[in-house]
Amino acid sequence: MSRVFGFLRDLIIANKLGTSTASDAFFVAMLMPNLLRRLFAEGAFGVVFVPILTKINAEKGQKAAEDFAATTYTWLLIILTSVTVLALYFMEPFLTHVLARGWADDPEKLKLATTLSQITFPYLMLITFASLCGGIGNTFNQFAPFAITPVLLNLSFIGGLLTLPLMGVDPAFAAAYAMTFGGVLQAFHMRLSLRHIHFKLKFTKALKHPETPNLLKRLGPAALAVGVLQISFVIDILLASYLEENAVSYLQFANRFYQQPLALIGIALATVLLPHLARALKAGAQAQANQNFQDALSHGLSLAVFSAISLVALALPLIDSLFNHGEFTAQAAHNVAQAMQVYCLALPAYVMTKITVTCFYAYGDTKTPLIASVVTLVVNVVLNLILMQHFGFLGLAMATSIAGYINASFQYILLKRKNHIALHDPQLMKKSLFKMAAINALVAVFFVIIHMTFSYDEGWSTAYKLLYTAGVGLSALCTFIFASHHLKMFNFFEIIGQIKSRRKKG
Repeated sequence: MSRVFGFLRDLIIANKLGTSTASDAFFVAMLMPNLLRRLFAEGAFGVVFVPILTKINAEKGQKAAEDFAATTYTWLLIILTSVTVLALYFMEPFLTHVLARGWADDPEKLKLATTLSQITFPYLMLITFASLCGGIGNTFNQFAPFAITPVLLNLSFIGGLLTLPLMGVDPAFAAAYAMTFGGVLQAFHMRLSLRHIHFKLKFTKALKHPETPNLLKRLGPAALAVGVLQISFVIDILLASYLEENAVSYLQFANRFYQQPLALIGIALATVLLPHLARALKAGAQAQANQNFQDALSHGLSLAVFSAISLVALALPLIDSLFNHGEFTAQAAHNVAQAMQVYCLALPAYVMTKITVTCFYAYGDTKTPLIASVVTLVVNVVLNLILMQHFGFLGLAMATSIAGYINASFQYILLKRKNHIALHDPQLMKKSLFKMAAINALVAVFFVIIHMTFSYDEGWSTAYKLLYTAGVGLSALCTFIFASHHLKMFNFFEIIGQIKSRRKKG
């Protein structure tokens, strides 16, 4: 649901803002609260907080878990209030000298970006509180409430962009206001969700807790390790501000598309995998932990490779049919599609990293993935500076994709060397990889045949473009499902049966 509404949101943003000065400024305004959200709220905080809370709840009971959550909640409020106040005050010099230095010769653009950033930044406090509640829910196997929070944000964007401009509000400002209001909805929704698990979360004067130093000690390294992809994208945006006009918007729209399958596959797997691994390791069930890791890796990679092939093949039809209207031009569609193809080539690496880093944190190891992330970040910066000279904004996307594979490989090697977790059955994993290759080769052949016999035409009507894109995409998905089922990569009848069983229990 969140991905569907996310597409609708992006369609409306593209229609209202296009690729322009206003869209560049708004995407920069989204960048900092979104980066910090992914680093701390949904990223590092979740993977550090959930194992500790799971341990306390298992050993000492829910009352002790509530005390730890209360201390964490109070500290978060103190820290985030301070960060927000400082950010609002220093936003202009920060953008001028750090994030958007390439716009130094365009004071109007910088002024607009500063104002929009001051409107959007409070979103960080709201989504962090929502993430705290989500981590508590995940610990108690309640995944649905937090999974639905992006829908609330997207509905706020859609409603704000459709209604506020009718009242005379500039579309860029409408989008900024909608982001912060969406955060209010998310925080309120997650606060209510704790009632279903009868978990009490409140402020406390007791700022000292035996596990708080452990949480804070792990949080910094975890933020860098989890957020290397996001930090890489911030570097892309910084360097893109020195390139051609609208380069920031091209990369942002492309980034939104490859984030869709990453969220559906990698983040979803990691979210569910973490508490399962934490419980298995707490119980001393190493074999079960290994099995969970292998299942997540084989299934995640298979889905990621399929998504990469499909999105690369359908990049132009998707962007052209969905975005090429309103303020969004045909040239912008071509540029965004090319950047999207480059980003999507590394989808398997991004998904694998989400899984491997989750395994490190299930063991409480935040230092090892930090080492891998720092090395990857340095490589990414060097590649950025080299490739942007030859390929412009596409060079920035190339560097991020290459760095993604380096990070995934390095983390997997370190995971094996640390003996934290291993493949449950290496021979079975080899068979799974062979099946994955065969299935996705068939999907690739399908796209080649379609391209040779019935290629996409930008001169078609919008309705025909959408019909073509949806038809080819669904046909590719059916090919993947058919091949996966017959090669026993996925047992879809079993999956459907499990879903029905969960509904009956609910």
